[in-house]
Amino acid sequence: MSIGLQSANDDELELLGRVHDFKKFEQTYREAQLAGFENINVDLMSGLPYQTWNKLSNSIKKVIHLKPQHISLYSLIVEEGTEFYEKYHEDVERREKDLDTVALPDLDQEYELLKNAQALLEEWGYHQYEISNFAKEGKECIHNIGYWKRVPYLGVGLGAASFIDEVRYTNESNLLTYIDLLEKDESVRVEEIELSKRDAMSEFMYLGLRMNQGVSRQEFFDTFHITIEAIYDKVIKKNESLGLLKVAEGRVFLTEKGMDVSNRVMAEFLLDS
Repeated sequence: MSIGLQSANDDELELLGRVHDFKKFEQTYREAQLAGFENINVDLMSGLPYQTWNKLSNSIKKVIHLKPQHISLYSLIVEEGTEFYEKYHEDVERREKDLDTVALPDLDQEYELLKNAQALLEEWGYHQYEISNFAKEGKECIHNIGYWKRVPYLGVGLGAASFIDEVRYTNESNLLTYIDLLEKDESVRVEEIELSKRDAMSEFMYLGLRMNQGVSRQEFFDTFHITIEAIYDKVIKKNESLGLLKVAEGRVFLTEKGMDVSNRVMAEFLLDS
């Protein structure tokens, strides 16, 4: 079970527009344990408005005290179309007029928050096995690992996503429309993308590189019947020379330095279709 806490600080939850507080989350967590769940993940967020290390460390320590088996720590992304996006852009305009605003941490501050968080989680036995995920030994998320390794999956129901036979598709998310399509015995798929071989190779790399263990050269060959070097030799050597990638024991993976700029490195593995 995964529970989206995001922050143990009620003022941060209110600022994000969440409907729960920490007390409600704690009650949900305890009820999940009583119901028999023995493997629970808690989601946290960094890079929140006005967030300091004291605030983030308070969230992490409160969660650690509950002893979940898995913790995910995601950086805030201000998504267009959300209330927070609208508020943030209103505040940008206000900032230009020197009025009080919602202040997001800058890149250096966010980097420091993440590094401190990683160290604290490691100290308490949560090893980082993927860019945003930490787990007790043997409690890594099988679902997430399957996603990063491109294992086929079927999503059932309203708004669900699936990946089968190199096709990604999403179901209708409007309930009334979904029901209407079912009653007419019509497909509920609203988006369908058939991946080309080059698309699939790009996905293999940029999803696989999210994991600390990186990607297997043998698995790449078994999947695409071509060596990884035949497609990505220049990209790999370039990032090796920069200390961002390492090739060892049949695998290609990000270094610690590479993890810090992972989006930039992974973008270089995108191929034109």
